[in-house]
Amino acid sequence: MPLGVQQPELEVRCFPHHHDLLDRSGIALKVAIGRPYFSLTDKGRTWLVQRWGFARCQLEGEGLVIPRYRPNGEDAPPQVRHDTPRRGQNGGLCKYDSPRGSGGVIDVHPLARKKVLDVQCPLWIPESIKGADALVSKGYAAVGFQGCWGWSLNGYLAPDWALIPLKGREVLVCFDSDICDPAKSGPASPRAALYKFTRLLRARFADVFIAVIPQPGDEKLGIDDHLSELRDDRDDDFNTSYQETTPVNVRVAE
Repeated sequence: MPLGVQQPELEVRCFPHHHDLLDRSGIALKVAIGRPYFSLTDKGRTWLVQRWGFARCQLEGEGLVIPRYRPNGEDAPPQVRHDTPRRGQNGGLCKYDSPRGSGGVIDVHPLARKKVLDVQCPLWIPESIKGADALVSKGYAAVGFQGCWGWSLNGYLAPDWALIPLKGREVLVCFDSDICDPAKSGPASPRAALYKFTRLLRARFADVFIAVIPQPGDEKLGIDDHLSELRDDRDDDFNTSYQETTPVNVRVAE
């Protein structure tokens, strides 16, 4: 079913298998359309290259385009989620791509901006935009970014954080379940990213909590995977009281 939302240079549509992906991620249709997600096409590839500076090699194969928005509502360079991860120049696999030099984007969905900018609303911070949109679909104020180090730029909080009120605010950092994996350690690990991030948030006088995603099996799970199992869409009720409605276990950041 086409989303039917217009970007300036193209009509955006979401292929059925991408609709299924968003649905499995617990993202409400209202939230998907409000971004809007759209499938990669030849016209979309041209737009991404000319408007945002993507390299052609980043746009090979099929994929889902994820427009991004800064906390002040300005457009930011989109992400592309590949249906099949592509192999990068260093030999590693790339599941997501964005233009070179576009790090440090803290994404705020247009439907969530009012709550995100309200210091009285507890703020959820997963390590993906899909995860943030799944939380928004359940009524939470949430921001997202690209991977467990996506909150940073040059080792510090990205400049976009200055646009989000943090002082005295309840902040719940909700990284993927592999932060509990003892095999993933070291200075570049998800756990290292989590601890550095929470320290920097506390330096901004936020009241920081860590939301722990349960992992019943061997496969890593994100907050969108967890929320998709709840299937209790409240996309018209932006609840702000995490103490009563939190979907995961929460502990105070160390």
